[in-house]
Amino acid sequence: MEKCADKMKVKNSKQLYNKLLFIYTGVLVSVVFALVFYFMHNTRNRIRNTNLEYMHMMSEEAAGYLEDCQGIAGFLHKDLYKSSMEMDDLLHYFNDAPEDYQKYRLNIYSDYHSQNYKGIEDFVNEAFEAYNSIKRITLISYMND
Repeated sequence: MEKCADKMKVKNSKQLYNKLLFIYTGVLVSVVFALVFYFMHNTRNRIRNTNLEYMHMMSEEAAGYLEDCQGIAGFLHKDLYKSSMEMDDLLHYFNDAPEDYQKYRLNIYSDYHSQNYKGIEDFVNEAFEAYNSIKRITLISYMND
């Protein structure tokens, strides 16, 4: 009977050891998975927040750039309408054939004795000199037919 009791004790202690091993292993694996999930979640949030900050900075820079461009374009637009000579030159440039435009320019140039003549080229050159950020100027005509 003692042998049975010893075997039972050994069997019970083995079962207890196995149960404790499985429980501790389960707890350890659960803790590891929880930590992995926590770190992945925090890393994802940190990356998302960093990307949002970069996007916000880029959108502010783009908005600032567009505001600067709008201001420059508005100033150039107003400046063009201030000078009737430049405006007349521009209208002839848009409306006349190239040969007729050149004749018009030569006539105006000779009338003003080359000192006071201000054509569209002068306007464009002054705009490039005044604003270093300008890379090109596009003149657009909307024809009314």
